[in-house]
Amino acid sequence: MTHAGSDAFVDFNTLLHEHARRRRDRVAIESPDQDARITFGELDDLTRRVVHFLAAHGVGHGDRISILASVNTQLFGSSPAVQSVRTVFRDLMVIRVGPVGGGQANAPVSTSLTVIMTACDAEVMDWLLNNAVLKYELESYKDYGSIPTGPDPGCGSVGSAKGVGPVEVNKRWSFTTP
Repeated sequence: MTHAGSDAFVDFNTLLHEHARRRRDRVAIESPDQDARITFGELDDLTRRVVHFLAAHGVGHGDRISILASVNTQLFGSSPAVQSVRTVFRDLMVIRVGPVGGGQANAPVSTSLTVIMTACDAEVMDWLLNNAVLKYELESYKDYGSIPTGPDPGCGSVGSAKGVGPVEVNKRWSFTTP
């Protein structure tokens, strides 16, 4: 952790790991309109599952991945319920997969998956981690797009976040439209 007044950088994964270790049962994310809560321990466990999967499949620093989500349309109130698959994120740059604190390469993988993503996309990713089956596709270097250098025009300030639910997810990716 950083000392008060220090300008040292502590990444999100390290903070999450520390909060999960110290405050495992405390609420990390809350969505009052959905009456849903995720504790630091649950968020740490979800992140750990994704990291183990990616590391086991050889994804590392500098790689780009796409994320595909398979969702039961019943989550959106659709009847009859069917499984719907969409590519939800493309060209995510992997900064790190591996042990917290940059441990040895052969150390067990822990809570550390770092990709470049906007705060708005991270909020949606949290919803997807809890409600969808996610798969990744490692992209060829020939398919890499350019990394955005400016703010996401569709993403308001972090202070204006109100939570993400099935309505917002379906509006963005049309899971209920064949």
